[in-house]
Amino acid sequence: RLRNLDCPQRYPSYHRGWVVTASIDCGPKTSYARMFSTTTSSTGTTQTRTTTTRVTTTETTTTVERKTTRRTTSTQVTTTTQPTTTVAEKKTTTVAETTTTGDTAGRGDDWNHDFFKAHSLLDAAALTSTTLPSTTSTSTTLDPTSTTMPEATTKLEYPVLQALLVIPNATTRNHCRGKIEVAGHGQVSIVAAEWNFPGERATDVRASGAALMPRMGARAYFADECEDGADFDGKRYMSLRLLGRKLKYTVDLSEAHCGCNAAFYLVPMARNNDPSKCNDYYCDATSVCGVACAEIDVQEGNIHAWHSTLHSSTDVAGLTVGYGGGDMSYNSARDWSNKSYAPNDQACINTLYPFEVEASFPKDRAGHLSAMVIRLSQTRPGRSCQTSANITSYANIPEISRALAEGVTPVASYWSNKNMLWLDGLGADGDGPCARDAPDACGDFSRFSDFAVEDLN
Repeated sequence: RLRNLDCPQRYPSYHRGWVVTASIDCGPKTSYARMFSTTTSSTGTTQTRTTTTRVTTTETTTTVERKTTRRTTSTQVTTTTQPTTTVAEKKTTTVAETTTTGDTAGRGDDWNHDFFKAHSLLDAAALTSTTLPSTTSTSTTLDPTSTTMPEATTKLEYPVLQALLVIPNATTRNHCRGKIEVAGHGQVSIVAAEWNFPGERATDVRASGAALMPRMGARAYFADECEDGADFDGKRYMSLRLLGRKLKYTVDLSEAHCGCNAAFYLVPMARNNDPSKCNDYYCDATSVCGVACAEIDVQEGNIHAWHSTLHSSTDVAGLTVGYGGGDMSYNSARDWSNKSYAPNDQACINTLYPFEVEASFPKDRAGHLSAMVIRLSQTRPGRSCQTSANITSYANIPEISRALAEGVTPVASYWSNKNMLWLDGLGADGDGPCARDAPDACGDFSRFSDFAVEDLN
């Protein structure tokens, strides 16, 4: 039985101790999984077992868990109690495409990725010295550094999924996702991350014309150039100098509900000489790939909540403005309210529709960063509105100023978690938007488009 997933990619079906079949079609990606599948058929009382060995291509859809604590500005906003928004139980269902053979019809239970990880019979760390059991004198030893299967094909003594081997220090070498236009700069290449963090593969990204669309569980980098077939190269990433300038774009968060996080941020990847544990030179303030650096979060948000945050390389919490977040013990950002930012027509920014984002980085008289200014605006029939928030007194602003002066790489990501209340929770005051997070309601994609860079007057 085969279940057709997004790629489409098909995982094996498990029936009576047998892996019935396994085939995955996810595009031109190098294989890091060694799958051994066995098919069964029966005629009368005689059962035959035929083992086939194949190279498969895998792309695991995963979710990044990025748990951080946020610190907000000291600004106190007096608000009246606003209606609390809880996410509707909206779940996108993928239609299963099923093929059945013999007595497997209607009986198999799908193996999900967690089952694969928990029940691989050969530990990846021991594969270099593991010889596959065989009914013949032929034996085959797997080399975990190889990207091709051995030529020998053997009959196994028992039908198993022999191993799912994930190699964190390998790349698909096919990470270019096209180009988009950035007004005031020119065309930039979009590079798809291979790993969200070590052991968790990223999903894919779409890029065309003026739009960038990360799939749920994806991260994408802006680059001056990208070459498929080559390793990730930190020197090819875009190094955008934004001190004294502003960056503008349009974002569509209409499918990002409580528990979803569509993020757009700036990190100095082009100056990072450490390839990191993800082997793509990624860095951020939380060191998810093992390398810390300054991080300028222009946005982390969904239709209910918005955070803009400055982080130095040693400050995971950072300083945040915007709206939403907190639990019974604290409030996160409260610079706005649900009258300014919410999924309804009464709000200044109706997040059910696209809106414009502008991040400005003005200089003081000495030529250093004086503030990060975030402005959201939206024009819709019969109404035009904007709301803004500033960070002006961050203790580690000199490091942020240097990063912006020397050049930063724009990064877009889209992820979800059931513990996203730091972003969108009710808070101690009860004025936040989400009583609980429901990541299953997140849409497949977020959308960023119409990028532009301009000098400040």
